[in-house]
Order: sequence, then structure tokens, then C-alpha cells
Amino acid sequence: MRSACGAVPLFAVLAALGGCAARGGAADQFPELVEFENRRISDVDFINSEPFREDSLLSITVTRESRCSLLGLPICVPFTSIGRETHRLSVGTIAADVRRLELFYRGQGFFGTAVSPDVEEDGDDVRVIFTINRGDAVLLDTIGITGTEPAFAPDSILPHLPLAPGDTFRLPEFAAAADTVLFALQERGHAWAQVLRNYGVDTVTNRASAFIEAVPGPRAIVDSVIVLGADNLGRRATLQQLTLRKGEVLRRRSLVESQRNLYGLELVQFACVSIAPDTLQLTPFDSTSATIVVRIAEAPVHQVDASVGYGTVECGRAEVRWVNRSFLGGARRLALTGSVSKLGVGVDRVNESVCGAFERGDTLIARGLDYRFAATLTQPYFLSPNNRITATLYADRISEPRVFQREAEGGQVAFTRRLGDRTFFSPDLEIVRTRTLASPALYCVAFQVCLPATIDSLAQSQWRNTFGTTFTHDRTDNALDPTRGFRLNATTTWASRALGSDIEYLRFTADGTIVRRLRPGWVGAVIVRLGSFFSTVSLDPSRSFLPPEERFYAGGQNTVRGFSRNALGPGVYVTSRADSLGEPIPEEV
Repeated sequence: MRSACGAVPLFAVLAALGGCAARGGAADQFPELVEFENRRISDVDFINSEPFREDSLLSITVTRESRCSLLGLPICVPFTSIGRETHRLSVGTIAADVRRLELFYRGQGFFGTAVSPDVEEDGDDVRVIFTINRGDAVLLDTIGITGTEPAFAPDSILPHLPLAPGDTFRLPEFAAAADTVLFALQERGHAWAQVLRNYGVDTVTNRASAFIEAVPGPRAIVDSVIVLGADNLGRRATLQQLTLRKGEVLRRRSLVESQRNLYGLELVQFACVSIAPDTLQLTPFDSTSATIVVRIAEAPVHQVDASVGYGTVECGRAEVRWVNRSFLGGARRLALTGSVSKLGVGVDRVNESVCGAFERGDTLIARGLDYRFAATLTQPYFLSPNNRITATLYADRISEPRVFQREAEGGQVAFTRRLGDRTFFSPDLEIVRTRTLASPALYCVAFQVCLPATIDSLAQSQWRNTFGTTFTHDRTDNALDPTRGFRLNATTTWASRALGSDIEYLRFTADGTIVRRLRPGWVGAVIVRLGSFFSTVSLDPSRSFLPPEERFYAGGQNTVRGFSRNALGPGVYVTSRADSLGEPIPEEV
């Protein structure tokens, strides 16, 4: 037996044919199920579901078991209907689910699959069972491509297809192969290209042959660009973010990159860059040219955020932020931020119960609030949409429990260049005047600085002017919730007298993360961090002394868990009281 189909998407077929089955006499198709119509479903089960998990099949079917679900938890409120999801048996729905499952297995290469539904009584409820009689996998014998000769040789794209002879013939992969051919033509300027696909399956020998026919059409030149919805962004700023220009060959990548650049602007809430419909085409009957339309939906220009919270280290904290997403036009972003923390530190009852990170002995570090007040201006376009400039003025005070407190006022200018997808390089220049406070005992014990005069000199305000670079390369499958891939970050900071700095050092830090899926639902990650000053500094206060705030610290949730914050490393215990029992103290103590 042989069968063939056209280029209709698989899931559209699933929905359409599933609906036809439900309307086409389900009671006649499964008369043994009619007596259970409208009975409450207690369970839905799949027999012989391999190689697919049952939760994957549940996402395809509509028949569901009754359950409790309240705020994502399996909870029902007794004697009420709150949290209860009741699902009842429908013969029409089961018939449609049978067709959906058969089409799903067929799409995954098991063309001879048949699904049989059954119902078992479970008291007053019923249990629905789908038994899957999976057919043998159909293998692809040949895949042929024709019509691409004006752009490239058909054989040249075969290695890039997700489907090859000898593979299981899966319809989604066949559709992806046709899309690969289409995208390759569009990337070479054939904007109006079309791709037709067809296949034949022999269910006796379980072999398939696939055919892809391309109709490239001529290469298209951009004749004009229409901008819609950019009321605050403006046409000029919109065109700056596009990587295509009037008179250039229209390539698919340019459309994708232009849309991504627009989405990178905080002012833009929605963006679509595409070929305009015929009614908007400058020359609608000329296939050698194309008009581009840019549709934009803008976010509110002004935004105000306020928040309060609690942290185990910073105790109480609060923040207010005001943002102008179109400062002086052109999607320039101005953000004014003010935050305070350590609210409650130093209050005896509060400090003992919820703010214990700053111990009572740290009176010098614990006193006063930590704060940060900053103004940041971002220019989203500088010579190229891949470049942006950020300038920041700030004043802050930062405290590290049992280590130091730093006060700083300064500014920073950073240039960011996008080198590729989620790959960035950013040089920056920072000029800041800092003052570091630490208790004399801590200077002596932790930093080997014990002379009062030296401690006083180190506590004076000084300039820390630096030039730095940051490189980020992210190859994870998801930037927010990765399951595979890797991520690299590297930062270099150079402080020199040539920059007017009172401190000199060269600091390098790098970290790498590798993420792998271990099993369904399990993800493992390995993180490695490195840092060095390359012998450019010393712990001796008489020569190139490194201030406490520039050193490496470990311990806490962001470095090594299981150790208190900044508590990992060599330690010295200092007694707060000495009792004499009249015995001599041994020399080795």
C-alpha cells in the first residue's frame, strides 16, 4: 500500500482529522463505550506507549482524569468544589483522541499504528485505557531535491537537512527539511521562493521516498521600507536598527536580525519585520523587488517601580526606580535608581532575630545604611545597531559582613558590541573615589596591617580609576532555564597611575558553566571560577597594597555553599576576653 500527502502541517492535520472523527459517528465507531457516556473519569492510562512517555501522549489527547488542583498543588477544599477538576467521558472526544494518537505515531514514523480505546468501571467512575498497537518504523530510502540550481546545487544542502537516508521517516523532520531548503533560498535573495514537498510510503516493506521541489523565482531587491506604530521611536531610529537598506538584496537573515534589534529596545513591546502584503507593495506585480513593512507596538514611555524586601545579609531593604524609555527620543533610556539596605541592623531585638549577618562586634561596618543612588543613560545605537553606549553616575555604600565597608562616588562609561547571538564584548572606563572602612583588629588579623598610621592612611579616600573588558559567550539552549549547553564569562580590570589611579593592579576573573540533561526532569550543572592578580599587587602595605574591597572572597550561596558568607579560607581566631589561671602560656600557643 502506498500513500502520499502534501505540505499541510502535521498538527493542523491532527486537529482537523481529530475533529472529523468526533463528528463522523463516534457512537457507531465505538458502540461499546456509549453506555459510559458522561460518567466521571477517575484515570486515563496508555498501554504500550513506547517509545514515548505517557505525559507526552497526555499533551496530545483531550480526555483527562478528574483531579484536585489548587494553585498548582494537588489540593481540594473539603465539602466544596474549590480546586476540583471534574472530567466526564465523551465518546466523541475519545474517538477524536484515537485519531490524534494514530496520527501522532504516524508522524513519528510508525505508519501502521492502531489505537484501541477501552473503559473499565471504577465504582461510580470509569477508567479510560488507550491500547497502542504500534506499527514498525518506516525508514527513509531516498530524498530528492530539485529546482534549487539557480541558487545552489541540490546536493550541497543535503548534509544540512535534519533527515537523511536510513533515518526513521518522521513527518515533522520532513517538514523541517523543506523549510531548510526554503530558508536557504531566501537567504540568497529569493524572497518569493516556494517549496513543495511530497512523499511515498510502502507499508509492506516499511520504506519511504521523499521529494522536495523548489521554485526559487528571481532575486528580490528592497525598494522601500514602511514603518508603522513607531510614534515615540520615530522612523529614523527604527531604520537605524534595521540591517537591510533600500537597494540591497533582500535576505532572510536581515529580516530576523532587524526584528531582534528592535526587540532589544526597551521601548519596543512588539516588533515584526516582514515582506509587505500586495496591497502595500510599491510595485506589486514585480517579483524582482519587495517592500518591507515594520510593525511596532510601543511600551509605555515612563515606568516607576518601588519595592521592599528582606535578605539574610542586607536585612530590610527598599528600592525606587524611575525609567524614561525615550529620553530625548531615539529610544534612549534614562534610569534613576535609589536603594537603601541594612534596615534594622543595629537594633538589638531585630539584629538578634533576623539580621545576624552583621555581628555586634562589627560596629564600624554595621553602622549606617547601605545605599546606592545612580543615574544611567543608554544610547542604543552607535554607528551600528550592534553597538551601544552606557554612561552611569553613582554614589553608593557597600558593606561586607565582618570584612569591610566601602563608600564610593564616581562614574562609568561602557561600550558594548554584540559579536553574535548572545555573545558580547564590552570595554569600559570607570573613575571613582573610594573610602574603605574596616576595624583595626580586622586590618591586623586579616590583612596583616597593624600600625595605626598605616591603617589611617589606608582608610583615606583615594582614586580607583580602571579600564576593563568583559566577554560573554552563551551557548545554552535557554538563557533563563537551560537544560544543555555552556556559558563563559571573562572580565579583566586594569588600574594604573596612567589613568590617575592611586591604586595599581591587574585583575582577571573568569567563570564557565556546563549544563547537561541527565534524565527527563533532571539537569546537572558544573561551574568553575578562576581569578588572579598576576603578581601585580602585594599584601604588604608598603608596596602595591591591595584594598580589601578588591580581593577575592569565598563562602556563601553565590560561591561555596555550606560556608558562611566570606568565611572560606585561612582564619585567625581573636579572643575577646583572656582569663589567667596563673599557669604559664606555652610558647607554641
